[in-house]
Amino acid sequence: MGRIWVIALGIILATWVLFALGDIGGKTLLLTASAPLGAGVVAAFLVGGSYFSRAIWLLVGVIAGSLGYAFSALFATDNTFGIAMTATFVTLVVAILTFWTRKESAFLCGVLGVGSITAVYTYSFNLDPQSINVSLPIGMGMTILPMSFGYLVGMLTRILLPDDQEYQEIRAAEHPNDGPSDDAVEPEEATDAADSTESAEAEPSQETERTEELEKNASNA
Repeated sequence: MGRIWVIALGIILATWVLFALGDIGGKTLLLTASAPLGAGVVAAFLVGGSYFSRAIWLLVGVIAGSLGYAFSALFATDNTFGIAMTATFVTLVVAILTFWTRKESAFLCGVLGVGSITAVYTYSFNLDPQSINVSLPIGMGMTILPMSFGYLVGMLTRILLPDDQEYQEIRAAEHPNDGPSDDAVEPEEATDAADSTESAEAEPSQETERTEELEKNASNA
């Protein structure tokens, strides 16, 4: 649970760091920073691969998304069909590049990278597609910078703080009385124990009755 506040404070701190950069990014950087920041945090929490490899695949996703804009400018038509074709092209590129790793985390990091560059650069590209040679590198920088901050926040949080399961185990060890006791007898177990006790008491009584009947028969004889 503590991780939630640490991640939230980390994202807030990263936002103010981007603000402190001033003219380097400006208003546009802050307007588009949420998607790459969040993508970086999520990528750090994915299971599989090392932190270094996941960071690399995030960068690969950003590059693949950038190639998608180049593909769109050169080959795709300027309509919904062209957009769908570009999305298909980019997804196939990421899938082909990550297939050899046999790790879902690599593909997912690539997808997060693609989504981040899309969130940051789409508006600028649609506004002036002819300036792609100048605006695309700027868009990539505006994607990678906040994404790296988010990834750093997620990585440090995951390394330094226990996850949810570890937190519950630590809490249970520190406060054993908060949860159900292991010595507590479940209702079904208590019922079975009572039945076994009754049956154990019933068996001696039946043997006593048989002994009395044998003694009576012997006296009559």
